[in-house]
Amino acid sequence: MPQKRTGKGVRVGLVVLMIVCLGVGSATAKPLDYDRHTPIVDVVKKLTPSVVAIRTDIVRTVQLNPLDSFFFGLRGRGDPMVQEQVLSSAGSGIIVDEEGTVISNSHVVSGANRLTCTTSDGEVLNLIPIGLDSDFDIAVLRIDTSGYTTPPRFNKIDWGVTSDLMIGESVVVLGSALSFENSVTSGVVSAVERTISVGKGKKPYFGMIQTDAAINRGNSGGPVVNIRGELIGIATLIASEGGGSDGIGFAIPVERVSQVYSEFVNGILSLEERLGIEYVSPKTIENIDPTQRERLGLSRGRVEGLLVASLDPNGLAARHNLQKQDLLLEVDGAPVTQLSDFQRRL
Repeated sequence: MPQKRTGKGVRVGLVVLMIVCLGVGSATAKPLDYDRHTPIVDVVKKLTPSVVAIRTDIVRTVQLNPLDSFFFGLRGRGDPMVQEQVLSSAGSGIIVDEEGTVISNSHVVSGANRLTCTTSDGEVLNLIPIGLDSDFDIAVLRIDTSGYTTPPRFNKIDWGVTSDLMIGESVVVLGSALSFENSVTSGVVSAVERTISVGKGKKPYFGMIQTDAAINRGNSGGPVVNIRGELIGIATLIASEGGGSDGIGFAIPVERVSQVYSEFVNGILSLEERLGIEYVSPKTIENIDPTQRERLGLSRGRVEGLLVASLDPNGLAARHNLQKQDLLLEVDGAPVTQLSDFQRRL
């Protein structure tokens, strides 16, 4: 009798186990599509209509090889052989208002004879430069709507902020990576407040956002956004040993982009522009010579600030007795040791 009960118990147990296992399998099969629909999918869907692929055409005249005249039977005419060449390159841009203002990098569009953009639905439109800020590497362009009876309204991106960025926060990059339009990559904020030097005699980039989201040639000028789909920066630079993406990319922070946009579109000069402080460089008390230290009345304790290296004599700062080689220590009581600190406080 005990053996029979044990046998029945085993059979019942197996049946129950099979039912439970099948139940778990059927329960997990349904939400697979939901699991695939991540916040990044929503961001891409929201922003794709605001991202454009930019094409720049640069026309240059070149003189042909003198031997060409011999081979093509033109010897003896005496006229130099010249030919026009069109050099094309690709970049990215982001629409920031309903009137069709596009933000990109200055290095993407400078020197171009013709600028066009392709929208997400394939429409090719001419771009008109409004202003280029080579110091900040920001270009402000306008989509040419002169051919429309009624000017269209464009899908614009929402402005974000960088003051509350968190290291490890998710970001998405959109643009024309390697000329592949509407490309999307994602990653995290790796660091903030990076200073990047790009060459001798060129001003460094201050306050840059570092990300491991893949940024390649063609991404320049495209948006870097947070998981809410808000613009936090413009993809600009990569650090790479081989020229491709090594997971170290840099974006210009959105506050600087907004500042340049306001200057060119709304005619609003930033406080920095009105002050006329053209260039400052980080300094500490250790690398200031004794004569300058004495002139500034600085103690021998550690002091960090920004040295006024260049000053507009007609700016507000000069009119209020700020001088070249003065040391900026605070703005509204807050210490400034980096250019990004100074710009943010202003």
